[in-house]
Amino acid sequence: MSYYKRFIPGLFVLAIIIYLTCQSPEDTWRVSSGLRDFFMKILPNAYGRWTTDMHWFRSLLHLPMYFVLGAFVQISIATYKKSVLICSCISLVDETLKVFLPTREFEIRDLGFDAVGYIIGILIVALFSYCITGICKKRKVSCEQ
Repeated sequence: MSYYKRFIPGLFVLAIIIYLTCQSPEDTWRVSSGLRDFFMKILPNAYGRWTTDMHWFRSLLHLPMYFVLGAFVQISIATYKKSVLICSCISLVDETLKVFLPTREFEIRDLGFDAVGYIIGILIVALFSYCITGICKKRKVSCEQ
């Protein structure tokens, strides 16, 4: 894979994050309601704050989005310190952008959900990479692409 192509998935996720951040309140509500209804159908006995509080549910949606971002950044960058730095900057810029949008607001809680999501994504990719490298060394084969 060429050097620059490895960044495409992470940039795609970043574009989705920016798009969702800049949505109108009506579009955000419609997407969030649709996702919550979907989860309620596949988990009919679910209970908790996320089932009744749309604001809380929307914060929870940061987890999977930033998980995917963290995983793709880790695949692209391959060092967890740089990956964490990049993802935390993206998260902070995303939340700060909301200060300048009249229908959105800065949420410290969302920064926490973002961090949990991208750290888990980075750790899973790093662990998988570490295991694959160990298997390759044990078998004395090249793991290079």
